Amino acid sequence: MKKATFKKTLRGELYKLFHHKLFWIALAVGMVLNFLDLLENWQNIQKPIQWVIEKQQEGVDTYLGYSVFSNWIALGGGTYAAGLYVTLWPILVAMVFGWSYNQDRMTGVYNQLASRVGIKRYFRAKHTAVFIGGGLVFAVPIFLNLLAMALIWPAVGRPGVFDTAFLAELAAVSSWGYCFAVCGMCFLWGGATACICHCVGTFLRHGVMVVLVPYALYIAIDTVITVWSAQYSSPVYQLSPRLLGLVHSGSNPGWLQFSYLIVFTMGSYFLGLRQVRKQELV
Repeated sequence: MKKATFKKTLRGELYKLFHHKLFWIALAVGMVLNFLDLLENWQNIQKPIQWVIEKQQEGVDTYLGYSVFSNWIALGGGTYAAGLYVTLWPILVAMVFGWSYNQDRMTGVYNQLASRVGIKRYFRAKHTAVFIGGGLVFAVPIFLNLLAMALIWPAVGRPGVFDTAFLAELAAVSSWGYCFAVCGMCFLWGGATACICHCVGTFLRHGVMVVLVPYALYIAIDTVITVWSAQYSSPVYQLSPRLLGLVHSGSNPGWLQFSYLIVFTMGSYFLGLRQVRKQELV
């Protein structure tokens, strides 16, 4: 009975997520930035293609020298739109559904749901929906960008990752398998980042402040790690808001990434649930 109640509550939260205008706005912003990245890549490849055609007409067999694995937005896209997207993604995933707890409180929806299904099941369903929403907003544009880039750039060579990078062994065996794995990690990072926002929303009441907290947290952690590494000459682990410092950098081993993901997802759940229960006593 309890399991069925949780599933029903989760379906309701997912319904609100997919019918929330901010979800589609954030997804649209991500899609637009990825489309602009695709457009700029299309413009950049025209001159090299013309050069190859001219060389072939002269009887010189030449190679373009570009690959989808070196220009995909998640593996080093050098366009302005790519830089903007991989820098602003924490804000996009946070604005989707992370502060919906505050909205439920202000509209009175929380009182109805909590009294019917219980505080714990309500918060767990909300937390799960927040995770899914953040993951989709981050991963879907990147995944579609990969497929669209394959229409422009040839799928040759291997992704340019360090030998010490996370999933470097997979990159050496299957380039496409590695790219799909990166998309999966982007989904996990987007969900975990949105969960931070959800937890902070149980403490703060201002939506703008709640949305900006994950971004500020990443910058603060990255600053502390950089200063610590410089002081004690330890490995330079990264947690910059930029995507390149998260998923496939040589400085972020798998154990560290999953440690962050577990702490952000589960830690924010238990801390947020504790705060919600505390508010019931006020």
